Amino acid sequence: MEPAAGIQGEDDPAEAAPVAAIDPVTLHGEWTVKEQHPDAGEVVTLFSINPDNSFAGTMTVAGNVVWSYSGNWYLDGNLITWFYTVSTPPLMLADETEVDEIVSVDSEKLVYRSGKRDVLETLYRAR
Repeated sequence: MEPAAGIQGEDDPAEAAPVAAIDPVTLHGEWTVKEQHPDAGEVVTLFSINPDNSFAGTMTVAGNVVWSYSGNWYLDGNLITWFYTVSTPPLMLADETEVDEIVSVDSEKLVYRSGKRDVLETLYRAR
């Protein structure tokens, strides 16, 4: 789930021990994160996690779509595996599967530890 990073502070409560299992229903819906890149401008990621275990999304930079993707997801306890089946531009083979650790999820945000970068990231429910 590397669409974009919402960086957490060192004293963030999301640093607490991970939950044992996640109810997949809590993941369903649209998620987003917005960041300001010093050179490129606003970076916005918007994606959907669907009940049929599919996902799809886009990343825009300064209003232009730079990445669109879709695939399937699988949840095992608090580990979510992403299988990218479509990506424009194409992903390298090593990037077609990712595993992230979900730290918490509620009605407002999803906090996860990126398996590739080992940093906490936050996504927010799209309104």
